[in-house]
Amino acid sequence: MLTPSLHPKPCLAVLVLSTLISFLSVAQSCLPDGITFPSQSEIDDFPTNYPGCTQILGGVTLVESTPNNIANLNGISAVMSIGGSFSVIDCDALTDLSDLDNLSSIGGGFLVSGCDALTSIEGPTNLTAIGGSFILANNPVLSNINSVSDVQSIGQDIQIVNCVALTSIASLSNVTSISGFINIADNVALTSLSGLDNINHMGITNLFLNASLNLSECHVQSICDYLAIASNPASVSGNASGCENRGEIEVACGLPIQLTLDAVILQWATAIEINNAGFYIERSEDGYRFAPVQWVEGMGTFSGRQAYEIIDRKIKPGVRYYYRLKQVDLNGAFSYSLVVSVETGSKVANAVLLYPNPANDYFIVSHEPQELKLVAIRVFNQFGQIIKTTIDQVNEYTWQIGARHFPSHTYTVECQLENGQCIKERLVVVR
Repeated sequence: MLTPSLHPKPCLAVLVLSTLISFLSVAQSCLPDGITFPSQSEIDDFPTNYPGCTQILGGVTLVESTPNNIANLNGISAVMSIGGSFSVIDCDALTDLSDLDNLSSIGGGFLVSGCDALTSIEGPTNLTAIGGSFILANNPVLSNINSVSDVQSIGQDIQIVNCVALTSIASLSNVTSISGFINIADNVALTSLSGLDNINHMGITNLFLNASLNLSECHVQSICDYLAIASNPASVSGNASGCENRGEIEVACGLPIQLTLDAVILQWATAIEINNAGFYIERSEDGYRFAPVQWVEGMGTFSGRQAYEIIDRKIKPGVRYYYRLKQVDLNGAFSYSLVVSVETGSKVANAVLLYPNPANDYFIVSHEPQELKLVAIRVFNQFGQIIKTTIDQVNEYTWQIGARHFPSHTYTVECQLENGQCIKERLVVVR
């Protein structure tokens, strides 16, 4: 009778353990100082030279030492994250980034510049965050940037310069935050800034829109919100009609509206006027049937920025009003602005006034005496956290709240009435 042998079991254990060790070595961090690829052969040899290296801690730079040498990125296709910047510079044989499907995070900037054959940055379709700047520059046949459609945040600037075949930047529509300037220049095929709509304008530090000869649609939400703050800098020139200068964009953005206790304040501006007789301000309660509520004289022919403002006091509580401008020339020709709207809210809601807005060192909350008593004021930051409840009461109906230490951002001011109702207003703080 044979006794079963137990010898195979330790071998099995060794096999399982070695397999586990092999699996764990597949995903590992490496290259804290980053790496530069000057040739196709060094890209091809990467899996051999750095086995299991999928999380590069430093930056990655592709820059050819010999022209027309780098044609594909298959050798680094397993890379999942780059801790530093990712730069592709003067790689004239590279047509796309299609081998980077596994790349999901870049801690630094994303730069693609001077790649004469690059038609698409298709590849990093899993990329959701870029820690530094997003820069596309001097890529003459680049027409497709769809692979960045999942990117939600960019840590610094957005720069798209001299990409003459690029017709759309709509793939950037999921980007909601940046911390830097926007520079769109010398993109002759680009017609619209659609794609920048959802960026929080408070993160934009400057705006450059220049020399894109067919760019006519610049009045997307983020740009309008940014330009609505008069102190925000902007350089706009050399684009198509509708985006030739700051004033044209502001006009296309529509009428900035402020709602006070008993009135609607409408403001607009012109960059240049030619034979301008003036403006009818028209109002509607359904958005279709408009009637004039006021006439404002124009400047005739005038070169330079001209600001206008009217106050509409004939409003009722609890009604949404629609406004538009009818601009009339001296010869009777006319054109309409975009339609904007405002809801006056209830009488109780209108009993609280917040000003100045935007604010800097302080803001004031004012309360109508005949309404319910105001018992508490709270200020919330963008994360929903209460950052201030202490207030200095000027008198029974007016409070001054210091904002000197608030960073530039959008805040929520909650005013609680004695019946428990809370009125919430948006406050913008600028530095």
